[in-house]
Amino acid sequence: MRENDNPRGTERDHRPIFTVAFLLLLHVGVPFSLLAQPLLNEVMYNPAGSEYATEYVELLNPDDQSVDLNGWLISDGTAADTLVPLIPEGGLTLPAGGYALILDPDYLADGEGLYDAQIPPDALLLTVPDAAIASGGLSNSTAEMVSLLAPDGSVVSARTYLLGAGQGISEERVRPDDGDDDDNWRFSTPGGTPGYRNSVTPPPVDEGVEIVRLQVVQDTDSLSSSGLAWELAVFNRGDQASGGNRLQIGLSEDDSWETYDVPSLAFGDSVVFTETVTGIVLGGSYTFIARLDRGDDNPSNDADTASVLLPFLPGSVQVSEIMADPPDERPVEWVELYARNRDFSDIDLQDWTLVDAAGTEGRIAAPLLPVHGSYLVLSADSLPVLEGELPIPRAPATSPPNLNNAGDSLLLLDPTGRLIDAVVYHDAPTGHSMYRTRWSAPPLPYDWLPTIGPSSSTPGRAPVSGLADDSAGVEARGTVTVEPNPIHPVEGTVFHFEFPADQVSVTLRLFDVNGRELGTLLDSRPFPGRSRFLWDGRTGVRRALPAGVYVWLLHADADNGEGSWKRKGTVVSPGL
Repeated sequence: MRENDNPRGTERDHRPIFTVAFLLLLHVGVPFSLLAQPLLNEVMYNPAGSEYATEYVELLNPDDQSVDLNGWLISDGTAADTLVPLIPEGGLTLPAGGYALILDPDYLADGEGLYDAQIPPDALLLTVPDAAIASGGLSNSTAEMVSLLAPDGSVVSARTYLLGAGQGISEERVRPDDGDDDDNWRFSTPGGTPGYRNSVTPPPVDEGVEIVRLQVVQDTDSLSSSGLAWELAVFNRGDQASGGNRLQIGLSEDDSWETYDVPSLAFGDSVVFTETVTGIVLGGSYTFIARLDRGDDNPSNDADTASVLLPFLPGSVQVSEIMADPPDERPVEWVELYARNRDFSDIDLQDWTLVDAAGTEGRIAAPLLPVHGSYLVLSADSLPVLEGELPIPRAPATSPPNLNNAGDSLLLLDPTGRLIDAVVYHDAPTGHSMYRTRWSAPPLPYDWLPTIGPSSSTPGRAPVSGLADDSAGVEARGTVTVEPNPIHPVEGTVFHFEFPADQVSVTLRLFDVNGRELGTLLDSRPFPGRSRFLWDGRTGVRRALPAGVYVWLLHADADNGEGSWKRKGTVVSPGL
């Protein structure tokens, strides 16, 4: 910090005519008559470098004629110094619209080139003929009046700077055509602007855009799409009136852009654009971009961006297979997800969650789930889920909730909290995974079938559906077998279906030998073409079955309407 006392005062040679009293009189004197009138434009009183070598005062010639600065002076109210060239060949002519930089006399020797990279080549470089600018330099603790004096002693421009500028921060004039009051001066950006346009001065042309509001809205008619409600402000902070620009809106750089015409704006004016766009079906994280089509003198505000998280479509990802009660030799629970997104884009599952019936939440830390038809296995354990398994798509860092063996529910939520899929299952057989038989809606408990055993689980790939390769002859007729028969009193029995269709709708009814209907075991239930139905011998009938022979009648319709089958057989009850 440098005070007004002059440690180098013995080197100074002030013009004796300029006493404090006389300088005060000059402030009310008649201005020097010139065609061009330069202005004080910037004061660096607390430089980042040496206090004795890197202070400066900047002048601006706002007129359209040059001015000869020969005989002009710079003053701090106590002393005044004549302006001289920093280097002899520099001259003293300040061109129209040009900048003059009054540097400390020691800048070249002791300033360590602090401003060399900033000062433009066309700036007029000046100094004073003694030890420091004015009386011992510019004070950091006392607000001094810096004055520019014409050769006749009249004050052309004066500014009492405000204290509090941080180190390396100057005080700058905002607009050349406004006065020297505090409202037209502000602190600069770090480093100041020696010899060029002030950082606080509006550029000639400066239109900008700002995102005021961005909100995700739900389609009121259905959950099939989302929308965005946005509000944008386009403003003019330049000296000149704007006009003819265009506002462009997009969800990413490669998006198709919506364009809006921007009216002409005077300095300080703005215009607001607001709209709600519906029908957006792609979920995920996006960058909302608003930009002006035409560049200007300040490109930093020509565009604005905001991150937005759009919800995914319900059913775009579904739980397809569950291992809730794994075998003792491979105790790994897992959940398989299946991508059903029809837009053929990858789904980022980062921050999706699985929530069980107790509210326990497991956050998915997964890679991208590829396009429609792909699988991903979620497991908190890195052990293989099957003996000798091949590498499968897996998210080993995921911690899904513990799956209850006696039945549970799972909610699949996207990062916005939207419910994407929900499943409910009953008792999980030990060592058997359960796979989903219906995709068109959240499945009911009876829409899950157990596999025959651990070796029949299909983590990371499609479950067995349709017909096996060795099913020649079956394709023509379709088959239904019941095993075990008689019904096991504890484990029940399994109806095995094989029909030449990807998916069928099955109705299964039970009769006694006299033809009286005892109940409906399945009522238009969807299954894969090759599938199985576990029946406990009790569910669906009106009363317990005495020991005896019973007749079942099965009717299956292909979902594509290209086949219908009726099958009949018997099953024996040991007395349940």
